[in-house]
Amino acid sequence: ARLLTGEDVAVKVLRPGVASTVAVDLDLMDPLMRLLAEQGSDQAAVLHNYLVGLRAQVAEELDLRNEALAMEYFRRLFEDFELHRLAIPRVYGEFSGRRVLVMEYFDGAPIDDLAAIEAMGLQPRPFVNELLQAWVLSGLLASVFHGDIHAGNLIMLPGGRLGMVDWGIVAGGGE
Repeated sequence: ARLLTGEDVAVKVLRPGVASTVAVDLDLMDPLMRLLAEQGSDQAAVLHNYLVGLRAQVAEELDLRNEALAMEYFRRLFEDFELHRLAIPRVYGEFSGRRVLVMEYFDGAPIDDLAAIEAMGLQPRPFVNELLQAWVLSGLLASVFHGDIHAGNLIMLPGGRLGMVDWGIVAGGGE
């Protein structure tokens, strides 16, 4: 999208009804897991516990304000750690809410598109090294980390930074 100021932004929108669809799916699994667990199936008991955790995780992910908070938290954290090669999109809080997240648009190449990265005149190794440093430092020193790191969420930016997107899954006990 484009703001009235002319800035390009990325907009993440939850589909209408997604929360109820997910709730129905989880509700269908719950009685079966509980029944099997009550009949003494240790595996079903473990699966039921996972289901309870999954329900809580999904509820957090279905409120995009949590993702916005995670992005702002990690932006500050990476500044504190002086991880200057990494970029997290700026959140436009005035346009964001529970079901909509408006953020800075990152236009680049996925970290695994080596030809595109080479065409930018960049080498991925120092960026990946800093990414690993960020993951370890945030996990060890702040007890939080991005829980969905894969090539689709890592964008090499033409300006020489590695963009990290999709902050819906953050593990640990941060903000």
